[in-house]
Amino acid sequence: MKKSLLFVMLASLLISVGCGTTQSTSVGSTIAPAKEALQSLKSAERAFSKYTQDRSGNAGELTNAISSIGTAMADEGIKGKAAAWLLKGNIFNEVMSDATGVFSSKYPDAVDQAYEAFQKVSAVGGAKKLELTAATEALKNVAAGFSQKGANLFGAKDFGGAAKAFMKTVEISDGMGIGDDNEDQRNALFNAGLAAMNAGDNGIIKTAMGRLLAAGETKPNIFEGLYKAYADEDEAKALDFLSKGRAANPADNGLLTTEINHYLKSGKLEVLEDKLMQAIANEPDNKTLHLVSGSMYEKLFNNAYEAKDMAGADANFAKAEQYYNSAISIDDGYFDAVYSLGALYFNKTTPMRKEMNELPLSETARYDALKAEVASLMDKALPYFTKADGINNKDYNTIFALKEIYARKDDLTKSNEYKARLEALK
Repeated sequence: MKKSLLFVMLASLLISVGCGTTQSTSVGSTIAPAKEALQSLKSAERAFSKYTQDRSGNAGELTNAISSIGTAMADEGIKGKAAAWLLKGNIFNEVMSDATGVFSSKYPDAVDQAYEAFQKVSAVGGAKKLELTAATEALKNVAAGFSQKGANLFGAKDFGGAAKAFMKTVEISDGMGIGDDNEDQRNALFNAGLAAMNAGDNGIIKTAMGRLLAAGETKPNIFEGLYKAYADEDEAKALDFLSKGRAANPADNGLLTTEINHYLKSGKLEVLEDKLMQAIANEPDNKTLHLVSGSMYEKLFNNAYEAKDMAGADANFAKAEQYYNSAISIDDGYFDAVYSLGALYFNKTTPMRKEMNELPLSETARYDALKAEVASLMDKALPYFTKADGINNKDYNTIFALKEIYARKDDLTKSNEYKARLEALK
């Protein structure tokens, strides 16, 4: 991290600190500092000066500076002095910039302390122009410190903390008059938005991604983030962000997948077919898209069957079968697709078995026809469930289906084997 270049100025700025006087057109604290506090402030100044003269040789002096400035700043009179806050800011600026990691790891909030201190330089009043300039310039290094803190927290999966840290970088740049046309500012906003998406912080997503969109940025994540932030409160607005994102990124399948998942979740299957076909055309080897298509057609099959639209049911069943098979052809060991194809055949027997149970004894022809069809579908399902079990032998639903199929085939030995495995899983 880049060091602040203000330490050369520091000695001259702090000459008046020990006497408790500051020449300025504004008025600082009217509370007289205690003698002990002034001595601690001088000790902090001396220790910090020694440290900056030889950082490797005088590392212990930074510890002394931290301790002494802490004692000094406990005094209300010292808290009213801009020069004291500038010294504290520079001390913690060094702590957060420590390349050895000895101090930065011991004081993880060093960047926060530096930021507060540099802000206080102007807030307490009585600061010299040179002190104000020094504090403002030092904030550039603090902004970089928050950026590094955000990156560290993101790596540690503390996404909420990372989002807040990146937004501190944005806040500092805002205060310095840096606009969203600045590349570093846009990077900070984007990082904040990504972290907030992982943390589920819709407030930061709206702010960060919204500003990027207003600045003309069109990255897919921006639109996805805004969709997620508004999905639960304004569906139309959320979908509008997805639509605009797809228009700006026609080759990106991520936004299309997000849109597909939205309609799957909301049960609006009728709008999905074109979107899925487009996605597969863009990415024909994406096995997940084939699986989702199979799932969609299976749901449409069930809807048609319940509505007694047998022609529609048969057409959608064939398409579900087709896309589950195409997913398997892309990845022969794709458990979800292998299991889903077995389940497609197995589940088709459910209404048939229900009808068999409800038939009067006189309907023997219908009963026999249903029984034969159920047996045929079970035979089709069996190899897929067996293969799925070979891929994942801990899946409860797969083992349950195998137990049921063998029971219906009157193979009680095999059925009981799977029953025992179910009990073991429980």
